[in-house]
Amino acid sequence: MKKKNANMILKVDLEKTFDRLEWYFIRESLFFFPFFHQNNHFNMSCLTTSSVSILVNGTQTRYFHPSRGIRQGDLISPYFCIICMKRLSRNIDSVVADKKWFPISINRGCPRISDMFFANDLTMFAGANRRNYTTILSILDNFNIASR
Repeated sequence: MKKKNANMILKVDLEKTFDRLEWYFIRESLFFFPFFHQNNHFNMSCLTTSSVSILVNGTQTRYFHPSRGIRQGDLISPYFCIICMKRLSRNIDSVVADKKWFPISINRGCPRISDMFFANDLTMFAGANRRNYTTILSILDNFNIASR
């Protein structure tokens, strides 16, 4: 009788991503992809020229300028988030290509799956072993440090 290798699926909720992305990380992400270089000044001005006011007990506070995060409801905001998440996806692809993370295959002959992004969720697939686990934690830690 053959012993089957166990697999693990990890789901990460990225719900607070909009609020936590530092502007310098967004700028770096825009330069990471070459087709954005011409519009980077315009793209960043969409973020950095915003001002915010809060209602406290029905009274509006003074306007202030945030230093990080993406305005929810702004039409360009989802694109900034997607670009930043694409950097994370490229990091995962690199580690998989270097054979430091072994993705899973659903069936023989099917492509191997390492990660899936959908809306505010990241799902990662790997063989259930310590090497994959530490590699995944390292990637997430590095992304967390770089983006805040």
